[in-house]
Amino acid sequence: MTARVVPWRDWSEWRWLRDALYSGEAGLAAAAVQRVKAWETRQALPQALLMTARLVEIRLIDGSRGHQASAMSAQGQIVGLPTSALQLMYALCIMRAVNGLADSLQKGVMARSVSSAAATLGLPPWLVDIRHDAAHNDLPSMGTLRMGCDHLLGWYYEKYWSTQDDELQRLDKAVQDALNQYVQTARKAMAEDASEMASVQSSIGRVLQLLSESAWRDFLAPAFENLIEQTCGEGLAAADGFGDLGDAFAEAMSHAELLCPLLLAVQTAYAKFLPTLLHRCADQIQRQASEGKGDEASVCHAAFVALVCSEAFHQLFLRWEQAVEQRDVELLPKVLVSGIQRDEKPYLQRPAVLQGDYSKLSRLALHRSELRDKINHLPDGAVRSFLLNYFPPDEPDVEPLG
Repeated sequence: MTARVVPWRDWSEWRWLRDALYSGEAGLAAAAVQRVKAWETRQALPQALLMTARLVEIRLIDGSRGHQASAMSAQGQIVGLPTSALQLMYALCIMRAVNGLADSLQKGVMARSVSSAAATLGLPPWLVDIRHDAAHNDLPSMGTLRMGCDHLLGWYYEKYWSTQDDELQRLDKAVQDALNQYVQTARKAMAEDASEMASVQSSIGRVLQLLSESAWRDFLAPAFENLIEQTCGEGLAAADGFGDLGDAFAEAMSHAELLCPLLLAVQTAYAKFLPTLLHRCADQIQRQASEGKGDEASVCHAAFVALVCSEAFHQLFLRWEQAVEQRDVELLPKVLVSGIQRDEKPYLQRPAVLQGDYSKLSRLALHRSELRDKINHLPDGAVRSFLLNYFPPDEPDVEPLG
């Protein structure tokens, strides 16, 4: 899956933009339009997104113009924007929208007519007529232009916004299903069923095939948090008091090895994966602290996810160190990543690669320190003291291999 740079932080922001543009609330829609304008200064935007924002902006100008005109007329002032100017704005925007949609189908040697392309896209003939009249004849009436604007907004919502959202939900479900399949096969493999190792590797490969630079942030990171809770944290929800909570943490950590192969594979493919998970946990704890909450139920899950990620990753590196020291490839995790081949053993012969991996572990320790700082600001002293036991201030030094 090819990664593509997009201006929105994640798909939650994209959904917020869609909902704001179609909210019907002037203030919210105006904020969304301004955000699109800011994005436009940095990079090219999807045509459907850009034209949606421009059509909404004209609708906002049209709506505010009526209120503004009434107020200015009452004060004896000259109304600013004449109807002809607003007609031009509508006409130009509709022309650009129809032309842009028609151009998207111009892929052959022979050019297609705008009317033919519009029919293929499901646009009505009268919308093409608006484009033609705006370009060659008298401008259509305001009523016709408003109707064309509204129809295009509805078309973009159905063909772009809803279609994209359906695809996001499909990918989200696919990632969840792939993670669940991994857990099932990994549990069988841990039960000394060696025949399941091929299935474990296949499950990991399926997860990686679903991911791109944006997918692991938007889908895998939150899905992995849920996976950790489901796999290792059954006792967390049932814990009653800090005594039971400590037992739940300890029991969960004993199951962390189940997730190690998947953690290793994803972290190898996307170096920011684990740091991103830790940042998400730290941000959740910080929000609770800033809101004056920070109670046991609201922060322990975030700290628990962070603990499993960092400890599982740490265990992997300890196993790698043992494998290199003993020159025994069988001690490595059973997942083959980054071109590792058991017969050639190149991974053990390239300490520089391992040194880079240990640098990642050192950076991970820095993220744990950041997490500890966030925990220190929790208002509940009991919760704060409990969690700090799991994130000691003195991280062990990680020496790179020579």
